[in-house]
Amino acid sequence: MSGVEVAGLVLGALPLIIQGIESYNEGLDPIKSFMRWERELPQYIRKLRNQHVHYAQTIRILFEPITAEEELAHMMTAPGSQELWKSKEMALQNKLQESYQAYQGTIGNIERITKKIASKLDLDRATELSRNDLEALIAANPKKNDKFELRKRIRFGMNKKTIKALLEELDDCNKELERFTDKSEKIETYRKTVKPSYATRLQRLQGYAKTLHDSLTVCWSCSCKSSHKTSLQLEPRHSVFATGAKKATTPSKTSFNVSFSTVSADKDVAHWLWQAAEISVEDDEEENLAPVPSPKPK
Repeated sequence: MSGVEVAGLVLGALPLIIQGIESYNEGLDPIKSFMRWERELPQYIRKLRNQHVHYAQTIRILFEPITAEEELAHMMTAPGSQELWKSKEMALQNKLQESYQAYQGTIGNIERITKKIASKLDLDRATELSRNDLEALIAANPKKNDKFELRKRIRFGMNKKTIKALLEELDDCNKELERFTDKSEKIETYRKTVKPSYATRLQRLQGYAKTLHDSLTVCWSCSCKSSHKTSLQLEPRHSVFATGAKKATTPSKTSFNVSFSTVSADKDVAHWLWQAAEISVEDDEEENLAPVPSPKPK
């Protein structure tokens, strides 16, 4: 199971675990609660709830740039939709790049902590699901009116020292995940501000070239049966990749050199000649340029 799918399962399992421990705490009589937990269990519940909020916020920030608004809303409210989570794996790898392996390790640790706490709760688990214990836990305890349907009185068998250590470890993992997210956002911002200056020009060149090719294909017709050869050359390349001071001195102009073969004007001599033309387009950075539809052939 990928780190993206696990992220969704943890997001869905933590609220269920919190509600289970709350239910256990509410079922304890005051004397037993005081003797066993020294009134510390409500504090642990609060800390676990805060960790869940921290985790959910980081996941939202991480996936928001690579997910449509409606999809993200569904992913956050229905974390068990594994196919939708899995579909974001490639986009997340591209976003995190060299940090993706570290992200997977951190998510794996969060999953381990969540499973360990859940193992001490006698919550129902779906027997037909065996891929992941958290997945079986979510499937067996559906939500209704923003609350999980717990079918029996819950027991919780974890001592104070263990749960305290797990909550501290969960806090460290959440901070690591937040750092990965912040760093990836900064790197992505850097890429957008530095690199796309020529990438945008290349995209424009591709658009112009396609429009020109479509126009030639539609409009150029003749009665001869011989094949025609057309060459398209993009010049000058140094203006496309210019940056910094060079970019400031380079005119904002996109140039095409197009050459094509045509029959000689001399009717007595049947041979082909190469014709050439230069097409220059003055780029306006603020203008939204759209290719002009090719005319219908006459």
